[in-house]
Amino acid sequence: TACHCLQDKEAKDMLVVAGESDLKPYYTNKSSSWVEVHVIKSSINPKYNFLQNKRYDWDVCLLELNEPLPLNDKSNIEAARLPPPGVIYTGKEISVGGWGKKGLFSRTSQHHLTIDVTIKDDEECINLYRGVAEFCENSMFCAGQTGKTTCHGDSGSGAIYHGWGIPLIVGVVSFGAQTCNDASVFQKIEKSLPWIFEESQLQAPIDEFYGNYMKDLSASVISCEPPLPDANQGVSEHNK
Repeated sequence: TACHCLQDKEAKDMLVVAGESDLKPYYTNKSSSWVEVHVIKSSINPKYNFLQNKRYDWDVCLLELNEPLPLNDKSNIEAARLPPPGVIYTGKEISVGGWGKKGLFSRTSQHHLTIDVTIKDDEECINLYRGVAEFCENSMFCAGQTGKTTCHGDSGSGAIYHGWGIPLIVGVVSFGAQTCNDASVFQKIEKSLPWIFEESQLQAPIDEFYGNYMKDLSASVISCEPPLPDANQGVSEHNK
């Protein structure tokens, strides 16, 4: 999920609900498909920065659950795999789901919504956010278009790439235009892989493939400098 979703929140106060796409039957206890799992630990990326104008860098956080989610043919839950390093997804289509608003003046959704959007070229993202927020191509990508993008309440949602026949989580919704009318910014999961494997104590699936990459990526990576004080308004964290 996104780190800014967890600000001022403790693990003991968090609950993960999976397997349900409609909040009404969940809140009225008329659904049998959902699963509730408690959070026992939340881990914030050590490089995470909260910067001016509600812009975030390395906005990736992990939640450890007290028990595994059921991943079988009878559940409505599917796990997305971590992406391999070194793959360029520019121009590729990703799926993003969330409970956010459909537009600036609407309410957050009671139904889980999904859109398919295309990842834009870095230069296009830089130009789109110039004078509004600094886009850091090292750790971010942007995707979406006018009338088809994420909005307030979608933060932390995964960007899922299905192009290889298996779901890969390549990014996490971080921030976007205040008006929800253009491409939103995602944090690249790939750049946080060394920390994810270390923090979760999971082993990279193919040691030889990840080896040098993990070593290189663990080195100091320059974060974006904060935008100028007058670089102004128009950016939102899509507050949960």
